[in-house]
Amino acid sequence: MPITAPPPAWANVRNKPTTVAGFGITDVNWGNVAGKPTTIAGYGITDVNWGNVAGKPTTIAGYGITDVNWGNVAGKPTTVAGYGITDMGNQSVNYAGSAGSAGSAGSASAVAWGNVSGKPTTVAGYGITDMGSQSVASATNATNVTNVTATQVANATAGLTAGAVGTYAYLALNDTGPWAPNTNRAASASARFAGSGGTSGIPTGTWKCMGYDSGNTFTVWLRIA
Repeated sequence: MPITAPPPAWANVRNKPTTVAGFGITDVNWGNVAGKPTTIAGYGITDVNWGNVAGKPTTIAGYGITDVNWGNVAGKPTTVAGYGITDMGNQSVNYAGSAGSAGSAGSASAVAWGNVSGKPTTVAGYGITDMGSQSVASATNATNVTNVTATQVANATAGLTAGAVGTYAYLALNDTGPWAPNTNRAASASARFAGSGGTSGIPTGTWKCMGYDSGNTFTVWLRIA
C-alpha cells in the first residue's frame, strides 16, 4: 500500500521564487497589495525630481497642508498681476459701511474712498517715501512742521499781490453801514480800494473788518477768502 506524505509547510519549502513572475502570477492588482510602503524611501526610490513629478496638486488643501499662516508667507506679490489675477474687473467688491457691494466694479474708482476700511493713518502706512520733496498747498491741524524760517515767511508775504487772501487793505464799501470789527462780508461791485487821495480798483472775495466804518468812509479790512 503506497504511503502518501503530507503537504510540506510553506516555511519548509526551499528555493522559493523571489518575484511575482517567478511564481507565474499574472493577476496581481495594486489595490490588493497589503503593507505597501508610505514613503519614497520605503520603496527604495532615489531619483525623484520635483520637476518630473506629474499631477502635482494646485492648492494648499490638495497637499494636505493645514498650518499655513498668511503673515508668515515670504515674498508675497504686491500687485494684482503679481498674484496672477486676471478677472479683477468682474468681481463684486464688498466694502465697509454698506450691506451691498460695489457690483462688478471695473476699477477702484467705483468704490467711494470713504467706504474703504482699514486705511492707513500715517504716511509710512501708505508706503510713501518722498513726502519731504512734495509741495503742500495747504494744511489743516498740521503738527511737527519744522524748518520754516523767518526769511521764508517774509518772502511768501512779499510775494502776495494787493487784494490777495491774507492781505490787508483800506476799503471803502460805499454802501449801508456801519461795519464793526470782525464783521465778514463779500466785496460788492461798489467797493473800492481807498486812501487819503481817493479810491481806485475793485476788490473781490470775502473780507473781515479790522477797524470801523460808519458807512460813508473807509477802514482796514483783511481778505479771508
